[in-house]
Amino acid sequence: MSDATSSTTTSTTIHVTTTAGSAAAPELPDPIAAWSLRGNGAASFGDNDLEFFGGYQVTESGAAFDGVTGQAIAKGPSPLDTTKSLTVSAWVSHPDQLTDVPVVVSQDTVALAITGFVWAFDVVVPNGEVLVEGPATISNDWVFVVGVSDRDAGVIRLYVDGKLIDEAPTAAPVASSMPVHIGGALDSGNFWAGAIADVALYQTALSEAQIAEMFHTTRPDGPAPAWTPDPFTYGDGVLNGIWDYPLTEEDDAVVLSQLRAAYGKGFTEASIRIGFDGPRFWQGVVIDGELATIDGEEVGAVGMITTDQDELTVTEWGVITTHRFVIDGNVLTIQFINECDRQTDECFTRDERLATDPFVIYIMEHSFVKSGDDPSY
Repeated sequence: MSDATSSTTTSTTIHVTTTAGSAAAPELPDPIAAWSLRGNGAASFGDNDLEFFGGYQVTESGAAFDGVTGQAIAKGPSPLDTTKSLTVSAWVSHPDQLTDVPVVVSQDTVALAITGFVWAFDVVVPNGEVLVEGPATISNDWVFVVGVSDRDAGVIRLYVDGKLIDEAPTAAPVASSMPVHIGGALDSGNFWAGAIADVALYQTALSEAQIAEMFHTTRPDGPAPAWTPDPFTYGDGVLNGIWDYPLTEEDDAVVLSQLRAAYGKGFTEASIRIGFDGPRFWQGVVIDGELATIDGEEVGAVGMITTDQDELTVTEWGVITTHRFVIDGNVLTIQFINECDRQTDECFTRDERLATDPFVIYIMEHSFVKSGDDPSY
């Protein structure tokens, strides 16, 4: 299910060292679970190795994720008790933001993430959610982010590069032993575009001095890695650009009917538009010359693509759809082959989809005419 590449570097653990003659460094407990993400997904502490999905690469410096489909999920329930004091830490880079709330590390009710353009440590409590936050910039540089839930003090705290950024009083997070997700979140996706290394979970509230020492002594060697897909896996750019299929009352009554119900107002013309930018794919709807939005959100989907001769595979969160495609001049013809659920591995043929949920066929199975070279959504 992945076109990822990886090296064979052995994973490393997090060590805090001191220079002879310097003041003693604060002592650190062992994490209850940790992953270096250098070279493979083996656990540095604990027994739950990682399984990678989607667009990612594991390098000697850490794991790089594509921001649209790539993430790593720990095998088995997490040993971290979210109702007790805990600390979640990770080194990350954030060169791009392709989702609204890209997640670094998540265990269902506890997450390190970015919301908009601020770092956030978010916990789910019995009566809602509480988060602490601080400014974040889009950058290729390594950043050390730490979230702390201190049950003795009744607060959660966010640290960035060893410094306390924000804290807030809160009840204990809701219990969760779900698997740890790195570079994404359970069900919602919220994929991380950038690098992640040295993820660690502690069953204690680390002090500011301990976190500052970790920042000064555990920075990954070298620059943060970037995800660089093999161009041959996405047609070497042959699909790049935007392609349109005008909807007609005669042929596309089902799509137009659903679109009118969702859009909430009348329109004269509508088209299905798809865009390809290297390995990235998006699908939207153009209404009277403008990309449609409903309640402020674009109508459509985003994903990653690979090609194999005349087959086009689109990977969205949770779904892999394979089509046959032909390009003849400025016309791209797409024919549905099958659709598979990434979590259950259940697949549907064209006939099965027509009998159950035919909308993906109505949307994608057309001849599209190229209408531009700029693939921006």
